[in-house]
Amino acid sequence: MPRNVLAGHLAASSRQVAFSVQEDHSVDLVIADLESGSVIELKSPGNRLIFPYLSPDGSRLLVVRQHPDNGASDLLSCTTDTFRCKQLHSSSDSIASPTEIDDHRILFVSSQLRTDGTNLRSKYLGFQVNRYVKHHIWRLDLGQSPIRITDFELYELGDLCVTATNVYFHGVGPRSGKPVIPKFEALQRPASEIYRLPLDRASGLINVLEAQLKPLFSQEGFTYAAKVSVDESLAALIRTTTNWPSGGGFRYDLVIQDLKTGASRTILPSNHLGFSQPVFVGNTVLVNDIFDNKYIIRRVVPGDLSSQTVVEISDGSIIHASTVEVATDAEAR
Repeated sequence: MPRNVLAGHLAASSRQVAFSVQEDHSVDLVIADLESGSVIELKSPGNRLIFPYLSPDGSRLLVVRQHPDNGASDLLSCTTDTFRCKQLHSSSDSIASPTEIDDHRILFVSSQLRTDGTNLRSKYLGFQVNRYVKHHIWRLDLGQSPIRITDFELYELGDLCVTATNVYFHGVGPRSGKPVIPKFEALQRPASEIYRLPLDRASGLINVLEAQLKPLFSQEGFTYAAKVSVDESLAALIRTTTNWPSGGGFRYDLVIQDLKTGASRTILPSNHLGFSQPVFVGNTVLVNDIFDNKYIIRRVVPGDLSSQTVVEISDGSIIHASTVEVATDAEAR
């Protein structure tokens, strides 16, 4: 899988960052200390460690462990001092985009496996199509079974972002009988796939509105990823354009928008692989600038027109990093 896809899911806290990397027979998780630059590689041999999330203080890591042999997924919660993990939930359905509402309540995205054909392929392009096509948002209160809290059945749903009063998400492909979001229009520009729903943090309930949701952050080009600060004063967007200076292909820009004044500024990537999804730590943005042989974690501070390099992680430093194999205890219910 291309490194810009795997490393595109960045997690960050005040202490460290985490992102996935492809190895020979697994997908591992790289965790880098922002102060010392030291790197640890978290492994689960033969499996994929994807969709990391770090608690704001960096003490907890959520990560999805996917088993390629049978398609099952586990939602793990790990302490970052020992990387001892609890298996919070296991399912034959997909698990993606876990994020905390607080230290005992989690939101995540899941979809049942499409079973009408074992080798479904695109009618036009011939490649295997997505077999997880009915996505919903779920809530997990620790020690209890997950509860589905939306009835969306979206073809794509992910990148959950919890603020003080809302949950933001990326969504595509509403079902025809209940179009909770607009139908995808391939050639429409500007366009956005970012939406928002009211969230009651005390109960963990999402207020699903009757009216069709309207896309947010429509900028020049196409906005496909967004994170919003907890106080909802700032947004960090990933926007695609087709104006790469050398000609051809997409360019993935980072756009920082002040939600109080509407002012925005654009930071260009260093190369064609572009930026990861941004992450807020307080009101500071962290983003992974992805190269063919390294990853540069950059920090963008409000009011600063440039980005600052926090830590640079080369492929060599990952190869020589300390490794920890995931050890899990199934959570007692």
